[in-house]
Amino acid sequence: MTEAVDALKVYLVGFKANLVTALFLDNAAIQEINLQGVIYVGRSGSLLAVATRLFLKGRVNATRAMLITNWWPPVPAVDAVSTDDGQLEAILREKGDAVFIVCGCDRILRAAHLSQGKFVNFHNSILPGNRGVAAIKWSKFNGQPVGFTFHTMAVEIDKGEVLYQHAVAQDLQARGFPVLSELLATRAAQVLPHLIEILQGLRSSVRFKKEVSSSYHSKADTEHATRVLKDMASSELIEKIVFAFEELRLVNESGDVLRLAPVHVRRPAGVWGKLFRQIDLLGAEIFLPVWLVKRARGFSCRR
Repeated sequence: MTEAVDALKVYLVGFKANLVTALFLDNAAIQEINLQGVIYVGRSGSLLAVATRLFLKGRVNATRAMLITNWWPPVPAVDAVSTDDGQLEAILREKGDAVFIVCGCDRILRAAHLSQGKFVNFHNSILPGNRGVAAIKWSKFNGQPVGFTFHTMAVEIDKGEVLYQHAVAQDLQARGFPVLSELLATRAAQVLPHLIEILQGLRSSVRFKKEVSSSYHSKADTEHATRVLKDMASSELIEKIVFAFEELRLVNESGDVLRLAPVHVRRPAGVWGKLFRQIDLLGAEIFLPVWLVKRARGFSCRR
């Protein structure tokens, strides 16, 4: 690694209970950049509960990453910083001239924050397509390639200069959200040394070879897309929504949820897992009563 790359101070900005942040920190490539520390934004979640849930689902590597992030971080950490009272702004100012790589942070950074250094965001879509939330799911729903973008941050959400883009292999595009999310975060962490060299002017930016149409989706857009009136629920529409969003709410005219569709591709182990694997064989249009969904791990029960 060149001396110029070593001279660039880097901080990660993430969320402590977020798997993307954890996978960035636990990747071997993190040792190849001049990482000074990690800043955790927002309140910490129930860390032990998150790690236990990942372990029970068989995601041993993710569990290990979560534990390392929270109890054995490889770099100094600033914990549970608020974005609303000037606390984050003051911490960023203390770090001086540095690059802040935002990965897995669910808080919006304002102009006062972005003025304190150079900010680069990891977004899990090929921008300018599918800005906003649930980007992987919207990419699948819109028939666009699933991938990620590193870009400089601006006040507008998920806008800025594209620095590096990558799409997963075609044969992996149809995988479920948990698998794709982990694949993208792992690959993004691996290219961090390359990203730093782009920021230093030592390499050219890497853009996806095909243009993706611009779009933005809010949380409300995603919730609306997964709610379908019972009388309008064709099998083709159901299949498309369940494939992309891995959840679907069948509602009546008053908006009450009648039935919920199965969500995650990875099923729980044990009796529940065997039962729902059999249900899956019957097709995506099979719905379960709300009360039963609430008892089943791996199924959505949000209303």
